[in-house]
Amino acid sequence: MSYQDKYLKYKNKYLQLKYSQMGGAAAGGGGGGGAASGGGGSGDTSHLVKALPAAWRNILSMVDGREAAALRASSHALKTAVDARAAERPFIYKPRGKVETIPIKGLYHPELIAVGPNNVVYFTDMSSEFSVIKTISNDKDLAILTGPGGIIYATLDDDTHASGMAIGPNGVIYISDSMGRVIKMISKGGEIKYIHSFKGICGIAVGPDNVIYVADKSKHIIRMISSNGIETILAGMAGMSGALDGRGTEARFNSPCGVAVGPDGSVYVADSNNHTIRIIRNGGDVVTLAGGFNNPQGIAVGLDGTVYVTDTNNNTIRAISSGGIVTTIAGMATRLGGNVDGFGEEARFSRPKGIAISPNGVIYVTDTGNNLIRKIT
Repeated sequence: MSYQDKYLKYKNKYLQLKYSQMGGAAAGGGGGGGAASGGGGSGDTSHLVKALPAAWRNILSMVDGREAAALRASSHALKTAVDARAAERPFIYKPRGKVETIPIKGLYHPELIAVGPNNVVYFTDMSSEFSVIKTISNDKDLAILTGPGGIIYATLDDDTHASGMAIGPNGVIYISDSMGRVIKMISKGGEIKYIHSFKGICGIAVGPDNVIYVADKSKHIIRMISSNGIETILAGMAGMSGALDGRGTEARFNSPCGVAVGPDGSVYVADSNNHTIRIIRNGGDVVTLAGGFNNPQGIAVGLDGTVYVTDTNNNTIRAISSGGIVTTIAGMATRLGGNVDGFGEEARFSRPKGIAISPNGVIYVTDTGNNLIRKIT
């Protein structure tokens, strides 16, 4: 079994390993480190851990307690695990295509993005202290859909702050309003309905059956609203943060934000403060798919099941295979960010947040720190 498979299999407890102490007190067991260190060696493995890229160190911090104990107990065990992890290269750079800026001027603070069934791109832009929904029909023509003075759909309240947006299979727009603490549904005719009220709501997604999924950031849970309006908690325990896989209320999240529905009906969650991506299958089974991110915010799933993530604080766009292998498809991990078009790692982003995939496979990103909309083809 590969190291990747082991960490996916085990219940991830996200041990906050103190790398500088690995192999020290833990290896010695409080009595000099004889039997526990496996052969009389010092067991000091801190130099091995410090030499790892940050992504690998993060992966090592997410293993089960039994695995972590084995790593601490022996330099050989740690080196074996590190070599195996290195061979799998969790953050391989793999060019996907060209990153381009869509030529739209005057954006203030684009955050959320979604693509309708007709390939029209919808995104939110902050105007003063409220959100405005805008649309792009051909990568350059811009129209305002909602907000004060809206001309096509409807006028939202001036204090609307959209924290999540999704397009239903019937073209209806769903907005999670963190300031108004409600979920709003905007019909094609411009009618606004208030569906549910929650405190601390973040991302929102709609399945093909019109079931709504909501990431409740303040309660650390994922909510589900059926097509007939019945609300239930799909996963997590209200008010209890943590990092545990499990069924329903056994699972723990930490300020989840982005949420998306895959082609098989699985729900994917950007568990922002745990810096991981989680999957919810079979009506409530939570599994950690991948870790090592830095405050992931946006998430989208392609028709082939590939998961795309805005790794916001790393200023990159990542892709995750169904087996949990992570690749960087655009940008270069750096805290400073930048604003450059180009292929793969040549491109630069600044705090990208929203991400969406069109039916024809184009990836759209709200490059929030640069006040731009980018596309990857």
